[in-house]
Amino acid sequence: MGNYMSAYLHCLHVEIDSNDFSAYSDSQYDDFTYFSDVKTVYTDFSRYDDSYETRTLRSEFSEDNRKKLQISDYNSISSLKNKRYERYPRLKKIAKEIKEVGMLKRHPSLTWLKTIFDEVNHEIAEFHDDEIDAGLSEALYHLLEVMLRHPRMCTDEKISIICMELELLHHCSNLQLEESFENIGIDLISLLLQVLNRFQEEFSKRKAITVNIFRNIVRIFGYFAIIKSAHNCMIDHTKIVDGLVKVLLLSRDSIIQIDVVWAISNLAFTDSAREKILGHPDLLDVLLSLSGGSSELRNEVSAAFMNFTGSSLNQENLIGSPKFLAALIRLLSTGTLITKSRAAGAFRNLASNTTRKQELITFGDGIIIDTLINAISNFMDDEKICCRATGTLNNLISPKSAGKMAQHRNLIAILTAIVCECKFQYAKTSSSTALRKLVSEINYPSSSHKIILKFLEMTSKMCAKDKIDLLLSDLLLIQASKESNHIPMVKNKGILQSLALLGYSNNVGTRVNVVKTIDQLARNRKNLMELGKCQDLMKSANDIFQHKGAENIDSQVQLFHVIAAVIGQDKKKRTVLK
Repeated sequence: MGNYMSAYLHCLHVEIDSNDFSAYSDSQYDDFTYFSDVKTVYTDFSRYDDSYETRTLRSEFSEDNRKKLQISDYNSISSLKNKRYERYPRLKKIAKEIKEVGMLKRHPSLTWLKTIFDEVNHEIAEFHDDEIDAGLSEALYHLLEVMLRHPRMCTDEKISIICMELELLHHCSNLQLEESFENIGIDLISLLLQVLNRFQEEFSKRKAITVNIFRNIVRIFGYFAIIKSAHNCMIDHTKIVDGLVKVLLLSRDSIIQIDVVWAISNLAFTDSAREKILGHPDLLDVLLSLSGGSSELRNEVSAAFMNFTGSSLNQENLIGSPKFLAALIRLLSTGTLITKSRAAGAFRNLASNTTRKQELITFGDGIIIDTLINAISNFMDDEKICCRATGTLNNLISPKSAGKMAQHRNLIAILTAIVCECKFQYAKTSSSTALRKLVSEINYPSSSHKIILKFLEMTSKMCAKDKIDLLLSDLLLIQASKESNHIPMVKNKGILQSLALLGYSNNVGTRVNVVKTIDQLARNRKNLMELGKCQDLMKSANDIFQHKGAENIDSQVQLFHVIAAVIGQDKKKRTVLK
């Protein structure tokens, strides 16, 4: 695509008087008047199905020293079922023992707690489902609650083991997570927040056992944040976000930072949740400081940014933050493919804001547009990066911004390249819509009109005909629907050449658009002689007459009337007859 872009840019380059905007119209789309046979349909890309991302359980637990017992250790479904059936009575017995220890306020020994840990220390979700169903998580919650109320019963190591066990149990299926949250979720979260507060000072000193406690608690919060039914309860629990942010402020452990950001971004599920979370006075600053961290941390920070930008209120605040926009640009420029795709998604959400597009366009002398174009050019084969970045460019084009956007040297070229070469339909549709908006909004005598004419002239010569013929003929028709464009179009020999080339298309829709465009241009009597003098256009018209079939009749009749008008204008009749 690089060679195509270079050649296209060279041909498309037009010198612009940047001070000449006097003729540019800022009217809304609905204010434009088209001829009765011209229809321009825009697709609304302001909202997206993937403007929010929820990640499932993270798999990066390399430092947990877990057993290697996995589902693959059972060579058949029946053997796994038999093992589950065999374990369940033992699990019920363990849950009963835990409850009794808590009720009788006995001192749980480390050896006994470690035997429970050995039972639940594995990576088989089905087994964890059984453990929660048997009541282990509820029993451990009550035991931890009793221990915190009776300091003599607990030590840091015992609390650490129970937190590890609770984290392991909740590494289960989403269905079982929902059940666990319904039973003890909010109470467990409140209890774990007490644990965080209890060990806050030791955590700041980076004691190993305290770091382990914090890791497991944060992951439990993250697991619950995956469950949609838990979101409202967790957001309404005002201390959860505050607790997570405090962990971020205190932590220097990259794993904990990743898990906290992961949990926060999953909680940002609705506009109200996004606004409440981002409303925390310290959160944005700490996330910005983490946006330059490890690649995995940047993945999660970019996901949080993408989710936060789904809210209109957040968009207003974030567009006004130069630090946030600069961080987003860095993530889109230097991150992994995942980071880039999420940063592009955040930009696309921001660009859907109806009142502050211009700030995004002008930020850093157009660096956001440059970064988006580079991302598309380098990663056109990545669906999320390409589609989200293209959607951003489309969103940025509006009646007020079209002229400025068109003057970006690479914009029209990349949009055309996407239409011609991209394999993702969403990106192609976004680009087609963006081009239609540019061509519709920019008319003579706008300072950007020369760019539009040059684009329409060069594209038909450089792109494979079957890939862009119909779109290009549609764009020419949109331009011809404005009377002010008629004379500039006819005087531009390249535009007439483009119409002539399109007239040879095998696509009936393309030929129909060509005839309609010629008909529009011929309504200005001053253009009739120029149209008749263009031999290539007349030859193309002759070819259009050769097509058979009912689908061609209407356009052929319309073209016949245009030719008749041209002949009537040429007294000698020689030009057309020849």
